Amino acid sequence: MIGLAVLLTRSQGAPSLVNYLYTNNRVRIPKSPALGLLLEEPVFETYNKKITAANAKLKDAASAEGKETEDDGESAQNLIREPMDFDKHKEAIEKFKKEHIYEAMRTTEDEQGT
Repeated sequence: MIGLAVLLTRSQGAPSLVNYLYTNNRVRIPKSPALGLLLEEPVFETYNKKITAANAKLKDAASAEGKETEDDGESAQNLIREPMDFDKHKEAIEKFKKEHIYEAMRTTEDEQGT
């Protein structure tokens, strides 16, 4: 994906090439080097909306059945999933990136002259 984005940007290629790739035709796209590729911020907005709606249905069903007590509600609680939220781990993620990922990238670049 990154290789395609770089190819289209550098060669001022037509964005319609993306649709062409969904056909049975073969297209050679240069691979981007892995060094430096980093998923900077995962986004789970659609997933979180679905989970929030599903959790609300589970809670409503448990309420309707009168299963809000701790013992009975526990089975419904086991089905409830937390939305994905990386913001609460932001500080630890940034520290890890600086200490491990960025440092490894710099070391590799220095060693390989890339």
